[in-house]
Amino acid sequence: MEQLGAASGTAYFPRRLAAKSEAVFFPYWSEGAIANWKACAFPAKDFIGQKGGKLVFLNIDVVVMAEPGDIWIVEGEWDAASLIEAGIPANRVMSVPNGARASQGG
Repeated sequence: MEQLGAASGTAYFPRRLAAKSEAVFFPYWSEGAIANWKACAFPAKDFIGQKGGKLVFLNIDVVVMAEPGDIWIVEGEWDAASLIEAGIPANRVMSVPNGARASQGG
């Protein structure tokens, strides 16, 4: 979690009955600045991001600075943290900005 810049705190989740919750915050960096952030409620699952924040891959600034090689692209922040914890170098792991979504087309 530390390698992804995650931090803990309290956030407001409008979809929750009890609107405030403990959360883990993930910063989404782009070109050396925080472009967005995502708060993940804990222990109940819920998410909220910065309104109007730029959609970028989590950890992309670290990955693009690494030597060329294999890159693991995962669905969410927890998946990225799990790969890093399992021993995949942080400069080889990034997550899509909004997780996988069901197709809206037909």
